Amino acid sequence: MEPIDVEALSQYVGKSIGFSRWKTVTPELISQYADTINDHNKIHLDDAFAQSRGLPKAIAHGYLVVSLIPELLMELITFESGILNYGGDNLVFKKPVVAGAAIRLEAGIFEHKALRHGITKVTFDIKIYSEWEAKEELAVIFQPIFLFIKK
Repeated sequence: MEPIDVEALSQYVGKSIGFSRWKTVTPELISQYADTINDHNKIHLDDAFAQSRGLPKAIAHGYLVVSLIPELLMELITFESGILNYGGDNLVFKKPVVAGAAIRLEAGIFEHKALRHGITKVTFDIKIYSEWEAKEELAVIFQPIFLFIKK
């Protein structure tokens, strides 16, 4: 699927615009994220510790998974404008993403609103799916809000 121009996203309100590629959430990525935010909770870094807490292995930080949304979303849309994070609504972590799992997102448009001065506010409906051991599960739902600013 070709990326959709941000101006055309208004046609997709209430609809899916598609799925991103799969991206593996490696133990190395989790460790780098832990170092970046200084959160070294063993549940994210130590398989044996995570297993002692009823998990199959170490899990990604929830906000690490959320932080991958822009990378995966930009595969589905195209724009020649600036983009700003504006906020978000309804963030729910449905299932943990285990180290080594692959994730992908499905994006839909919840709201598309033209503001003044060439700014468009877009609220996405995001579902992030995790696949591990041949099982795909809904891991995260979120409605990130972005401002697109024309040149």
